Amino acid sequence: MSSSPGPSGSASSASSRRTVVGYRLPADARWWKNLLEPRPEAFTREGGERTYVIIELDVRNPWRRRRIAAAVHAHLLEGLPVERITLTMRPGP
Repeated sequence: MSSSPGPSGSASSASSRRTVVGYRLPADARWWKNLLEPRPEAFTREGGERTYVIIELDVRNPWRRRRIAAAVHAHLLEGLPVERITLTMRPGP
């Protein structure tokens, strides 16, 4: 896993085999715009250091149920200087 510029060009990201698995939300992020229930500006305000986003942390079938996702998740988040982290994922079948 390595760190590099994120989708915004200024935020840090983490990737594995060239697949971005997370990044910090930039100040102009639209991440919170489509919530089912609107949130106050104090909640949705971003500055590039507040929220780290993980978009679907997936483990291939042969490696599931071995706590690999939990270990990757913990390693990815270790020492991140952010206030909060959000993980988006597909609901299970």
